Amino acid sequence: MKIIRRPDSIPVERLEEIEYLEGSEALEKIKQLLEYAYTVYDHIRYHKKELLAEYMTIDTETSTLTPDAAENPTDDYIAFDYLYQVRFAGVNFILRTRFDFRSFFDIIGDFCKQHDLVIVGYVHNLSFEYAFFRTQLPLDKDGVFALQSRRIGKCSAYDGCIELRCSYLLSNMSLEKFAQNYAAPEYQKDKELIDYEVIRWPWDPLTDEILYYSLMDVIALDYSIRALMEREGDNLKTIPMTNTGYVRRACRRACLGTNTKHYRSEAEKAAYRKFYLYRRMFTKTQLSYNQYKLLCDAFRGGNTHANRFFAGRILPDPEDEPIIGHVDFASSYPAQLICSDEFPMGRLMECTNSLRTIEDIDRYSKDYWLVIKAVFVDAHLKNPYRTKCPYIPVDKVKRQTNKPGTYDNGRIIEQPGGMIYCFLGIEWPIIKAQYTAKIKVIEAYYCPKGRLPLQLRQACFDWYEAKTRLKGVSGSEYEYMKSKNRVNSVYGMMVEHIIKDIMLVQDDLTIKSRKATQEEGEEQLEDFYTPMKQKFLAFQWGVTITALARAEHMRL
Repeated sequence: MKIIRRPDSIPVERLEEIEYLEGSEALEKIKQLLEYAYTVYDHIRYHKKELLAEYMTIDTETSTLTPDAAENPTDDYIAFDYLYQVRFAGVNFILRTRFDFRSFFDIIGDFCKQHDLVIVGYVHNLSFEYAFFRTQLPLDKDGVFALQSRRIGKCSAYDGCIELRCSYLLSNMSLEKFAQNYAAPEYQKDKELIDYEVIRWPWDPLTDEILYYSLMDVIALDYSIRALMEREGDNLKTIPMTNTGYVRRACRRACLGTNTKHYRSEAEKAAYRKFYLYRRMFTKTQLSYNQYKLLCDAFRGGNTHANRFFAGRILPDPEDEPIIGHVDFASSYPAQLICSDEFPMGRLMECTNSLRTIEDIDRYSKDYWLVIKAVFVDAHLKNPYRTKCPYIPVDKVKRQTNKPGTYDNGRIIEQPGGMIYCFLGIEWPIIKAQYTAKIKVIEAYYCPKGRLPLQLRQACFDWYEAKTRLKGVSGSEYEYMKSKNRVNSVYGMMVEHIIKDIMLVQDDLTIKSRKATQEEGEEQLEDFYTPMKQKFLAFQWGVTITALARAEHMRL
């Protein structure tokens, strides 16, 4: 056992000293520690195995050789680990070589296989460390869960006995910020104290400052995750994989309840009835493949644009008559979610043949929720010198001509020839007021409009009320931060794409992605709406929220 004392460069609030083991001593200690942990800590049933209720935190330090480095014979950058830190059951371990690292985890993997056990390891930014781990550990090819080709949610090794999870996705914060919000002052991570420009090798001696700083990474992560689980009432089985999972879980409970018919009291029966009606309503919002692709084409974010008549100019601001001001919509998306009554609340029905004239579009967009794909021919602004913010973006249209148009920083002022553009009925009054063109509707769907379900709006309102009430209140920083993050995440959950790219794990454990075929997309859509998945948010609701916010912005 070695002890490293706090260097002078570290704030005095931090741990005065840290104990750790390294080398062969670490390998012997982990054998004893596994026997101890298996006896002392609870076991949770998990994927036909037992999940140990204690976890590891893992981190590495790396150096990078540039192409012009004397030690680099290639024309590429080469990165390698020179230090591995592991913390398990309150004991810290230092490993210097990849061989020691592999031996360390071989011991854990063999022990877990003998006892049919799963041990979780948290890594902050697993997506980065995965590039090293895939060549250092026997990762399971079918155990890699990738959100994107370079965004790893979790992966497993030793036939599922070790499960590595990403704590960055769990917290959605840097490790420094994560520790600030959850850990005590003595367990904080300080700002970077390591000069990463200096090349360090696994056999180089390391200063006390580097060792202390590196060990604090796994210590801070350990205490932060522990505090997070305690505050949220989670264990290693129930804790979400991503930070959005907390919001999804709370909203699902509000909308679907516990999804059981075994209620006893009249109040419980009434609650089940409410959840049943929500499920039946959600089933009616099911999208076909063509409808989903149309909504993806119609989806846009916020309306951000500079007035081209003033962009780049320095405007005077006389003291007696200020001419520059601003207006801010506080929590614009949550406000639309809670207050608007223009959401699609039913099955989408085709109305392409009913929209033959401008008057038809006017009537349908007024009476129903509407999504349209239309051809615009020779579109141009009616009054280009009075239109401060042209509405139709270049990147959302499919031009059917090579004729160049006139654009204002990505917005269409004039477009000769034909173009295909998808939009919602909510946006139609803006488009009609700004542009003139020959229009032919080639695909359109409508449904009744109304407010979102009360359960969902109430959950969002409760978070918004807490965020507003707790802002600036001393001692309520955590609850304020939680409420703010959750109220802003509800919209994000709605616009999560249903049809996702296909992730292909190669034999060398690198990950490539490709777009889903139509057949695969239809399978993903069908799977999304199966009751067993317990989905409860319609994609078209999220598309509508941004359109409502843009429409309100354009009314200024």
